[in-house]
Amino acid sequence: MPQLKLPLQLSGSFEPILRGPAHPENDLLPSGQKVVLNHQKSGFWGQLSGERAFPEFEATDAPANIYTFDPWIGCLWGKSCSFCYVPDLMTGHYPGGRDGYWFRKWGSWLLPKPEITARLRKALLDPSGRPKKGLGGASVFMSPKTDPFLSMPETLRTTRENLEVFDQSNVFLMCQTRSPKVVEDPQVLERLVALGLKGRVGVSFSISSDLLPEQRKIERGGITPDRRLRIMRRLKDEGVFVSVAISPLLPHSPDFPHRILEAANHASIQVLRSAKIGATTPAEVRENVGASVAEYDSLAERMANQLLAVDASGAFSWGIGNKGFIGAFLAAKKFYQAASA
Repeated sequence: MPQLKLPLQLSGSFEPILRGPAHPENDLLPSGQKVVLNHQKSGFWGQLSGERAFPEFEATDAPANIYTFDPWIGCLWGKSCSFCYVPDLMTGHYPGGRDGYWFRKWGSWLLPKPEITARLRKALLDPSGRPKKGLGGASVFMSPKTDPFLSMPETLRTTRENLEVFDQSNVFLMCQTRSPKVVEDPQVLERLVALGLKGRVGVSFSISSDLLPEQRKIERGGITPDRRLRIMRRLKDEGVFVSVAISPLLPHSPDFPHRILEAANHASIQVLRSAKIGATTPAEVRENVGASVAEYDSLAERMANQLLAVDASGAFSWGIGNKGFIGAFLAAKKFYQAASA
């Protein structure tokens, strides 16, 4: 499918991208382009769920300041992820809501945030290029509503530049992705390893199952589970903290917990959900999976117990729901402290 460019002029690091039918010139853009670092004080990042974690922790143990960072708005994975929560989460930002162009064509467009690297630098560094003191010890999650490692040259260039800014800062960066470019792009990998040597980066890599037929039930595209596990192991071998985002968790082989321990340092476990704290899956997808998987709601607890059973050292950490994603920051800190001891 040819890549078309929107007839819009934005001062971004690359031109807006649209794959598919031409975009009406008079359509309004989604809101949110001015946001750089979004301070999380409530919701998924600000309120711990009552689910389990190992080791257990309380809200007072969690990072005091968590920010989220999305370098662009939109996604180019297409409609391959039937479970995706972002379109519904962002409905209020789209002109026309669910009936508007941006919601209906989700997965086929990407809008750069204007001058995002320069604005990120201004948010994290003072005019002399030194880290801002007020952000010391803060944690940044990149990115909750898009993939920061999309494979196009223009997006990779922006991500490399953003990683350079994070390298100059004094915040901890957790990268969320399912892109192979974290290891296949030499400059991206170099920057991640450099941040790892400073103890200031983690990579949270998505996987649902180690069985490809199960993955394809909710994700028609994307790289295979075996390849995902190899990518995680490569990062781990390079000294980068790796959190496996088993989200959404699906049926898997008996060997899956062993393979997770080999590939990662921590696990964030999350089943499809249509309520509670966290990502909200489209109801019909949640209902279909729940109907086809026996006792689906207990799958996360079973995975947690399996990880405990196979972890003879007791060193592997995990959490269910947002305790997994918030706990990853705590696990990363512990990992780098042990590495430097």
